[in-house]
Amino acid sequence: MIYLEQLDAASMSHGLIRVETRHRDAHGDEVRGEDLLIPAERLAGVIESLQAINRQLSATRPRAQAQAQAGRMMAQVPVEKRLWAFALQIYRQHGVNAQKFVADRLARLASAGDAKGVKLWQGISARLEQLHSGEVGARQ
Repeated sequence: MIYLEQLDAASMSHGLIRVETRHRDAHGDEVRGEDLLIPAERLAGVIESLQAINRQLSATRPRAQAQAQAGRMMAQVPVEKRLWAFALQIYRQHGVNAQKFVADRLARLASAGDAKGVKLWQGISARLEQLHSGEVGARQ
């Protein structure tokens, strides 16, 4: 299977269409890929197949776009409200085991050296403690 990012140029010679391709390697560097050689008489079938693949991909894009939109909307919510939303969701999912779940997550993040993740989950933990103790402050 060939993963293409870009079709560079196409030319025709001796009844063959040569299409230059580019893609990214494992390091993210753009590299020239193998040329595609398509017999001219098969071009219509190849185009038809590519259009069918494009239709399938297009059908999956609305969901991906909706997820991206939700992420952008969540990013606009103030951090304090996001932390409370996360804490409440974790409490709903894990009930009395919510703090243990958060402690386990914190331990994994700390051992992985993920400082941002630790900070996020410490904030969630603090809000769960407030929920548990009944010391929830005024709404923001």
